[in-house]
Amino acid sequence: MLPGGTTIHVDNALYSEKSRRNFLSFKDIRQNGYHIETVNENNREFLYVTLVSNGKKEVLEKFSALSSGLYFTHIRHVETNVVLNKKINDPKTFILWHDLAWSSRIINDAKNN
Repeated sequence: MLPGGTTIHVDNALYSEKSRRNFLSFKDIRQNGYHIETVNENNREFLYVTLVSNGKKEVLEKFSALSSGLYFTHIRHVETNVVLNKKINDPKTFILWHDLAWSSRIINDAKNN
């Protein structure tokens, strides 16, 4: 659940409650029926999550922009269900996405903001 009360359902996501950063894609937001737009307020960029109903647009969420190009918000509650169809005996077999080099660069850039 996002700060404004918006609930987003994400299938096939990798989430770690101990991680300081988890990513939510535009695709996930759009698949939940919401729209996205960037807005400049007093020379600060924000990402709006909106819902259009009966021809009226309502701003549900407002995310702040970081200089890295990412937007940030807080997630209040995450319901998780885990399904693995493979028994993993070797922990090296299962590599988390945030261990990959490209995401480490994004996270390091975000820390500098």
